[in-house]
Amino acid sequence: MRTRTTRGTKTCAATFLLFTLAFALPSLPGAAQVTMEWFSFSGTITLKTKGNSLSAGDFRFASVKGNTVLAGVKITNSSGSYFNHTYSVGGTFADGLGTTTLTPSPTSFSVSIPPHSWTTQSITFSGMPNRIGKGTLTATITSGTDIYTLSNGIYQIFASPQSPMNAPWIEVLDDAMSWAGGNTTADDIDENLTLGLYITSKFKYTTVNGLPSSWTDSTDQTIFLLTNFVNNTTWPTEGNCVDVSEYLCICANALGMNFECARYKDSGGATIFDTNLLCPIGSDWTNSAKYVPQHWNNHQICRRSAGSGEVYDACGAYRYDLSGNSWMAAAWGWPFPDWWQNSSRYGLVWNPFASSPALYSPPGAPFAPTIR
Repeated sequence: MRTRTTRGTKTCAATFLLFTLAFALPSLPGAAQVTMEWFSFSGTITLKTKGNSLSAGDFRFASVKGNTVLAGVKITNSSGSYFNHTYSVGGTFADGLGTTTLTPSPTSFSVSIPPHSWTTQSITFSGMPNRIGKGTLTATITSGTDIYTLSNGIYQIFASPQSPMNAPWIEVLDDAMSWAGGNTTADDIDENLTLGLYITSKFKYTTVNGLPSSWTDSTDQTIFLLTNFVNNTTWPTEGNCVDVSEYLCICANALGMNFECARYKDSGGATIFDTNLLCPIGSDWTNSAKYVPQHWNNHQICRRSAGSGEVYDACGAYRYDLSGNSWMAAAWGWPFPDWWQNSSRYGLVWNPFASSPALYSPPGAPFAPTIR
């Protein structure tokens, strides 16, 4: 188990614009009527909203943190005469942690546009900060007193998004960034996603053993009903370990973290196992009296599907860590199988003693949820 860091590391809560077009006033009487607007963004990650493509003119996108961004600017000459001009280019990225000055290429460009025509200019912006976050990319294009300011929303994610978020949903990214925005390493991102989901009480944990999940398909619990979930307006919502772990997996994979869900039972055949002291999601995790044993026949959590296979469990806060020290937080980065029960009887399971985990079927093998 890794060393514990401060719970709830910074969020990147800056609000950004869908897109902003700023029109320059002509610097000289009778100057050509020229406007500038975003035209395209290349080499970026396509986003969706509630499962649908973004509307025309909504250029929000995602990009892997630190990567360069290639933008296309449309320049329109709506006058009846030729327009010839040279412009200088600047750029910034702003999020909740500050403003970063970017390096554009080219730093200047010239245009010659016939009457009532338009052209495009490609601009590459480098120097994006090496952190995940939700912010605004702004290009400032100037010539004399003419100033054009174009802004666009951008999500910086950790790596290429993973299934089922190959085209991440904005609603999912907003949650993920509110919990983990500003972090730079996989360990810190995974920790803060887990703690954030637990602490914000998006779910109120359903502790009744055997009660069906609230947000998965009634015939296949590996299908998460994400459309219904993001359209929900009442929080916290009912949910059990299936719901919580699958939404955590979806949020993590939207950032490129490569999580999977896995459901376990006692390998010795115990129908019901007793947990150590837990405070279910939706309860007051700061109150030690809220930590009580649970009585379950299985439990679903998240694991990294690449690398260590560590456990991330946002369904409840554990009263003690694997060394018996006060923890009072969700489990993040706990080693498997010690997370289940170690030799000192710490972890998820208190009874039976000397219990070890076995995959529970269905679903059996670890999986990334599908969405609907």
